[in-house]
Amino acid sequence: MNRHYFFVLASCLSLSSCGDIDSSDGYVEAAGLLESSFMANLGSGFNGPVDGMALQSDSKIIVIGRFTQLNGESSPYLARLNENGSPDPSFALGLSLDAPVFEVKVDGEDRVYIAGAFQNSVSQALPYFVRLSKDGLIDQDFLVNLGAGFDAQTTALSLDDENSIFIGGDFLNFKNQSRSKFIKLLTDGTEDLDFSSTLGSGFNLSVSEVLTRPDNTICVGGAFTLFNSISHNRLLCFLESGEVDTQFKSLLGGGFNGTIRTLASRAMGDTGLLIGGNFEAVNSLTRKFVAEIEGAGAFDHSSALNISVGPDADVYSILVNRADSQVFSGDFCQWSSVSICRMLRLKNGAIDQTFLTNLGSGFDQNVRSLLELPSGKMLVGGEFLSFNGAAISTHMIQLK
Repeated sequence: MNRHYFFVLASCLSLSSCGDIDSSDGYVEAAGLLESSFMANLGSGFNGPVDGMALQSDSKIIVIGRFTQLNGESSPYLARLNENGSPDPSFALGLSLDAPVFEVKVDGEDRVYIAGAFQNSVSQALPYFVRLSKDGLIDQDFLVNLGAGFDAQTTALSLDDENSIFIGGDFLNFKNQSRSKFIKLLTDGTEDLDFSSTLGSGFNLSVSEVLTRPDNTICVGGAFTLFNSISHNRLLCFLESGEVDTQFKSLLGGGFNGTIRTLASRAMGDTGLLIGGNFEAVNSLTRKFVAEIEGAGAFDHSSALNISVGPDADVYSILVNRADSQVFSGDFCQWSSVSICRMLRLKNGAIDQTFLTNLGSGFDQNVRSLLELPSGKMLVGGEFLSFNGAAISTHMIQLK
């Protein structure tokens, strides 16, 4: 029997009744208020959109996007902040990318992987993807193994527990060999040929998101409608071997009728998926811009997310925090009957009223990226130039 849940707005009698967590390691779930000290340290911030962020083990923050300056200093498309928000000028010395970075990941050794539209740094060729050391120096051995690299931009990136690298994008070739839109590299930058042998002709259209799940299956989303000449509408999961998860495909049915922009595990350690993008139906069921899928691939009819009306425009980023609350951001200005611009948090399937109240009028333009810090504070990046009615020219804020 299906269970049904509905979104409820209710006032909180106390901070604890809203589900905030204060654990022994100092974690406190962000309440949605602007952290003024971080903003002061950030200074004038970025001169263009912040599209992604990643955290190193010392709590330094890697930032990527379509900016060329940080706090008035040259920093083309890549930068690092200290934990307090101040720029770290010691990062990526001598690196000067020629085009935007679209995705960033950090591995267990604090090495930095970046994917994007860039092809050069100063006089060195960087074929749309590169690995950097902890402090932003090009890993030359890794670069040698990439060889000619990709022939078009890379837009999606995920790492597994062994630091194998899954890359998606618009490319048709890797090292002059046909590899349409998706590939797996080993930790040294060489291609996993066994995995590639299962991919056939690949995807017909771009891969915009890759997620490695806790069971080591790999899910990809994007604009594609075919994989290896077989219908797969915008979402596909692979087994660890690289073979298509046929059970997932069968349960997913007709898939999505529009582009998938983001994928997230619906809870820590869960293989179920939260999906955001520019779609309006899942397997012929009306479901606009967000959806929840069971780990095996079936549409979750009991999910509060799937029952609600949801957002009125694209979802670009989804964050599931340590408290298993779900944060959604994008270009929407309404969620069900609630007016809230471009960011919203759900707790146990219901809109978090305290977070909603503290966000006020929200953001004036889209929110592209979210990152939770160990403290529970949240970093927010995007195209926006104001927050809750106040001018914010930094393209990035911290919420406490």
